[in-house]
Parts: sequence; C-alpha cells; structure tokens
Amino acid sequence: AEPITTSFAHLAPHELRAYLGFIPETRDPDRQVWDDLLSGNLARLRSAVEIARRHLPAYSRALVRFMRREYPAPIAQRLSAGLALGYLSDPRDFSATVTIPAGEFLYGPEKQSCTLPAFRIGCYLVTQAQYAEFLKAHPEIPVPYVDEDWARVYNWDPAQRMYPAGRGNQPVVLVTWEEATAYCAWAGGRLPTQEEWERAARGVDGRSYPWGETFTPAHTNTRESGIGGPTPVGVFVEGESPSGVLDMAGNVWEWTASDYDPNTKVLRGGAWNFPAESARTFVSERSRPHNRSHAISFRIVFPIT
Repeated sequence: AEPITTSFAHLAPHELRAYLGFIPETRDPDRQVWDDLLSGNLARLRSAVEIARRHLPAYSRALVRFMRREYPAPIAQRLSAGLALGYLSDPRDFSATVTIPAGEFLYGPEKQSCTLPAFRIGCYLVTQAQYAEFLKAHPEIPVPYVDEDWARVYNWDPAQRMYPAGRGNQPVVLVTWEEATAYCAWAGGRLPTQEEWERAARGVDGRSYPWGETFTPAHTNTRESGIGGPTPVGVFVEGESPSGVLDMAGNVWEWTASDYDPNTKVLRGGAWNFPAESARTFVSERSRPHNRSHAISFRIVFPIT
C-alpha cells in the first residue's frame, strides 16, 4: 500500500489556519489533529474527529479541498480524508450530475458505433446518507441487511433504520435491483442502460478505462489496491471519466436497467474485490435482481426531454 506522508509539519499555526480556512475568531488549528485526520489510522482518525467537530465547517471544507486535488497528496491520504468526512459532515453535493450530449461513441469490446440521445447522470454513486432519506419516505422498504457474517460491517440497524457509523459518504450496498429502481423513481430518474453507463464512463474514443488505456492502481479501488472494501465516493479523483463522472472503474459494481438474460441484470464498473480487468469500461457482469451484495451499488440517470 502507498505510505502515508505528512506535508504539514513545516507550517506555522497561522499558515495552517489559512490553509484550513479558519475564520479569525477561532483558535489556531491543531496540526496534530490535521495529521491524525490524514493518518489512515482509524483510532487516531476517530479521536481527531471529536476535536474537529468543534470547528466542523472549516475542517470539512479543508478535507474536501484535499480530496479534490487542490493540493498534491498520495491516495492513502485522500482516502483518510474521505473516511474522516464520513464521521464529520461531508459538504459535497452528492446529487450533482453531468450532461452527456447526444451523439455517437465507440461501444463494447469491438468498439462498434452506437448513438444515444442526451442524458444526465450522477457524478457520484448513491450514498448511504442519500438512501437513508429515501427509506424515511418509504418505511415499507427494508433496510440493507443480510443475516450473514460477511455482511456484518455493512448491515444497517433495522430498528433505527440507519447505516453503520461513519459510512454516510460511502456507496449504499446490500440493495436489490428493485430497491435501486425504486430509489431512482423516487428521485425523479431511473437506472442507466448499459449503453448510457458505458458512454458516461468511456467517452467517445473507445478507451479501456475512464482515464485511458493503461491500468493505474492509484486511479481506482480494485483488488489490486488491497483496500478490501468500498471507499467513500469520489476519493479516486484521478480516475474520473472524460465527462467528469467518478467511481466508474472499481469501488463497487453498478446495477443497470439492462437485462443480461431473462433471469439476470447487467452490472458495470468492476469492484473492490474484483481484478483490474473487470473495471474496464466495456466489461459486463450479471446478477439476479434480488441479490444483496457488499460489492454492488448504483447511480441515477435523468433523461433530457
């Protein structure tokens, strides 16, 4: 794994204050707290979060700037920033979309010409926090839960109908295709077809990964990363698609509206527990609609009329 590096030891308190965006009325930020937030060590991170909550907006804004490449940093630090934001208030707009213009693109492993009308697609996968709002509006729908040991860390609390602590900015998992479809309808959209998904991930030039032809481990969360689970959405900013869509290679598979065969649905994008080859833009996987997996999530599409 890429080692954590700290590049703030040289900053004086007033310089760190300016970096974090603290207002003049607040006390100087604690450099150790900032270093702990980026340490990748969960115990240090959780302890720092309790202190950071006293200056919540400033720390949250600084962590977002850090994740968005406004400052150079290894992916391990960006991941730690995302995990910290999961325990703080993540101010990113997870409902943000990009417009994919109408036109032709190269589709599939054979790079055949395909034409689509314009549509809008979510920049981010649907998060646990967003799905919680959906469940508040639909108390009849069960929470993501599987009564198996492997699902323990992903299971929601059925009584509180709440996701696990610190995972609000991670993609919602353990959702069936029907539940994903219901969420999209509630939000005013739908699941993407596999053609729409590939266009948003691939651009028009037939590239194998959202960023180009060569697999780059630091651009995505696949088996090669060694992370061993889903990460907060939008951590791997270098891996964004030509259209600016995030997490379209790795992290989690994504439900689509397309049928693989009469009994299964098409999945796209690869996942944290699959190899790099599965994260190529043209690769399809399949799953039964009722399946609940810790490696499947979804994003939303809005037609343009």
